Amino acid sequence: TPMCERYKNISIYSDIISLWGGVNDMSRTPLGDIDSYDVSTFYGAYNTLIKGVKDRYPSAWVFLITPTTTRNWHSGEVTNDFGLTNMDYVNAVIALGEKWDLPVLEMHDNEVIRNELASSASDGVHPSKELVDTVIAPMIVQFIKDNYTPNN
Repeated sequence: TPMCERYKNISIYSDIISLWGGVNDMSRTPLGDIDSYDVSTFYGAYNTLIKGVKDRYPSAWVFLITPTTTRNWHSGEVTNDFGLTNMDYVNAVIALGEKWDLPVLEMHDNEVIRNELASSASDGVHPSKELVDTVIAPMIVQFIKDNYTPNN
């Protein structure tokens, strides 16, 4: 089930909601138009997701997280079937943050994450539990501490 539909399973009591998507979309989804709600495009699906979250959880503080690099997408020169790079999707998330006035945690250029995902021990896309525990979770916690004010 796509993220733009799964958000409905988030607890209605959530105070903070992070939206972190894009890694799986890079290889198979066109960007589309930033104002679109066509869920067959990256922008359209993400706009649908953001609008749905904001409508369903109006008091929650929402922030976006950029896609990380992957083993196959670490180079800005690698393109998908639409001629787009990893950075095009990263920049799309940043643009959506600006459009919706949501803070964005940029994780695409973290060297520790990039090195693990490039290693042979990784599937090249998904971080290990150790990486989440030691690098990613602390980054997210610090971002929340630096940006969240109750009743934002």
